[in-house]
Amino acid sequence: MEVTSRNNCMRYKSSEKRTKRYAAEITLDVQFLHQHGISHRDMKLENVLVGSDGHSKIADFGLCKLGRFCHCKVRTQWGTPFCMAPEIVKNKRYGQGIDWWAVGIMIFEMLTGYPPFDYDKGEDTDDDSAQDKLAQKILNDNDDFPEDMSLAAISIVVKLLMKNPAQ
Repeated sequence: MEVTSRNNCMRYKSSEKRTKRYAAEITLDVQFLHQHGISHRDMKLENVLVGSDGHSKIADFGLCKLGRFCHCKVRTQWGTPFCMAPEIVKNKRYGQGIDWWAVGIMIFEMLTGYPPFDYDKGEDTDDDSAQDKLAQKILNDNDDFPEDMSLAAISIVVKLLMKNPAQ
């Protein structure tokens, strides 16, 4: 695990091998939740714990929505700003796809040490204009991948971070 610094915050960057392992476990966890009609709605690395057995466990179900299967959609704006899917930012109806968007954010963050859409350095994150700028980044910016990220990793992140929820 490598320590990086961005926007004056210490971040941890994992190897691709470790990221692949945890991404696979998180994917299985999200599939399980969705098969049981649960949308987490606040998926982020801070809500993934690693047990003493080395396996990941999803935590913090405070914002989850029960009884939501593929065809059900809601509109409430919840979650961590830099992890929000475009449909949440636009205040449109959304389904379980928002959890998959967040998995893409988590994979990117594990590999780089920072999220793909983040506040600018020195910005007050409680400021409304900072929130608006972050929303515009989520809606309009393309993913900026580091040169050392593998094509396989880029491919999965691109597929998970589709701006159009229908895709």
